[in-house]
Amino acid sequence: MSQRAVNDQAAEAAENLFRLAAGGSDALSAQALRQAAAQTGAMMLQDAADHLRRTQILAEAATARALADLAEGKGDAQAVIDAAQSAVSHAIQAQAETGEVVAKLMANLPDGAETG
Repeated sequence: MSQRAVNDQAAEAAENLFRLAAGGSDALSAQALRQAAAQTGAMMLQDAADHLRRTQILAEAATARALADLAEGKGDAQAVIDAAQSAVSHAIQAQAETGEVVAKLMANLPDGAETG
């Protein structure tokens, strides 16, 4: 991102802050709450997506290793493959639950701080 773009964003943020401050502390507090909730939700969703991505990568590596061992007549490939699939399923479930939590977070903001 260019320095100009960053400066433009900072100027816009300052302008919004001054406008909200002029509207009173309730407007400023509501905006701060919306921003904090949105940032928190975004970080939660990104963390869940990152966890799923890492889990998928590790599961693929474990499955490939298990299949290689199977080809060589070593190890219990099916148990490893089942464990890898289970880990991915749990990561998918965690991501879905995180989405539900974020949706509740945004839906349950106090009066005067609705999103939209």
